Amino acid sequence: MQTSLFDHNGITSELSEIDWSFNGVDTKYLTHGLHRYPARMIPQIPRALFNTWTDKGVLSPGDTVFDPFAGSGTTAVEARLHGMNAIATDINPFACLLSRGKATPGDIDSIEAAIGRCLGPDWTYRERFIDQNHNEAVQQQRTRWGEDVYPEDLDSNKNHDAYAVKKGWFPERQLAKIESMQRLLTELRAEFDYKTVRFLRIALSQTAREISYQRDSEFKRHRIPEDERADHNPPFTETFIEVLTENVEKARAYTEKVNPTAEADIQHADCRNPDLLEPNSMDAIICSPPYGDHPTTVAYGQFSQDPAATATPLDVDQMKDVDPSGLGGRDSVASVSFETVTSWSSTLQKTRETLQANDGRDDDVLSFFTDYAETLLQMSRVIKPEQPVAIVVGNRTVSRTPIPMHMITTEIALEAGLKHQHTFARSIPSKTLPMKNAPENVPGQSGEMIADEYVLVFQGTENVDTALIDGVLRDK
Repeated sequence: MQTSLFDHNGITSELSEIDWSFNGVDTKYLTHGLHRYPARMIPQIPRALFNTWTDKGVLSPGDTVFDPFAGSGTTAVEARLHGMNAIATDINPFACLLSRGKATPGDIDSIEAAIGRCLGPDWTYRERFIDQNHNEAVQQQRTRWGEDVYPEDLDSNKNHDAYAVKKGWFPERQLAKIESMQRLLTELRAEFDYKTVRFLRIALSQTAREISYQRDSEFKRHRIPEDERADHNPPFTETFIEVLTENVEKARAYTEKVNPTAEADIQHADCRNPDLLEPNSMDAIICSPPYGDHPTTVAYGQFSQDPAATATPLDVDQMKDVDPSGLGGRDSVASVSFETVTSWSSTLQKTRETLQANDGRDDDVLSFFTDYAETLLQMSRVIKPEQPVAIVVGNRTVSRTPIPMHMITTEIALEAGLKHQHTFARSIPSKTLPMKNAPENVPGQSGEMIADEYVLVFQGTENVDTALIDGVLRDK
């Protein structure tokens, strides 16, 4: 028998004693460290929640946890470590690939055998050919973007080779090696299962990011200065081996700790789709939603595009659709109106009035929150009564106007039928997010952006009109 979250069993008191900032901790333990991803929720947050909820009897092994914003799989990994099943969704196919690889990395013996094959004599020959013939070969053909490739590349799958990468983002010789290794991994599918090859693709993707001209501290597409690129000549094979070695050890440690009966189902989908989950079907929800529309906050699609293009068979055009399809994006349409959402949140209404008084830039904020409100409706719809929902949010600024996401989220969640238990503040000194932005989108201007987060804890209730919510979501 599960215990109600709001029984007098000390749950709130125990959560209140946690230092939610987790300063100085290792956030890349086990498979959490397989690949970088922007705005990643640190694993210590779901771990602390799972530890408390299982200790108090709110959750048990075999329960199912939902994460509507899978990202790179933090919740799914931790759920399996605690013996629970995970269902997660994301509109970014590259994020889904990472989440699956982290939560279900595959058989380690098979992975090691595949590594031996992909780095064997065949690769030695291919790499030698690139080193000896690259300069001559690249003069023979150029793609529509102007990047240099071998003539044979023009007849290969354009969705996942150098053809999809704009010139000037990689050292040319290294890019040719990344593309050659990607083709070799595709060939290995004849010998190894998809989980094994996927694991190697994730390592190749991380290698590609390290080799590229992308600034390491940035998640949007931003290159190192041009005068530094000539000296940026990292060795491909050595870098790939280093990433693979570290990733295998992390995956081995994870598979030794994880409950083999727990499953992770990562779906490439919009979490607002009412056909994904039945009402009152989830035992818990843990997630970290975007803090605003992708183009002006965290451009997940921008971050993912080059790694996906160079290391995976993911469709490039589909990757380019990620940011426009995100909450508040130009291709995302909500059935809930601006007026309805602002009536649910007086804080959002006041924020809108302030933005209008400043420069009228309220449309971007409102289009995000109408989409975001629908995700909260979905969470309220699928969570079982009296079961926990944890939402990690961060506040941002638009036109130098603070957007109190934690207050707006709480107000909309209450209207959706959730019951608020507690709000825990945390600083985010180690999170990969900008502390400053260009608030008016003018180069050279900056303002404070995100420096704090909040862990909002709610409880499902019996007062949720799931049929009404289902109808609202089906109107999309």
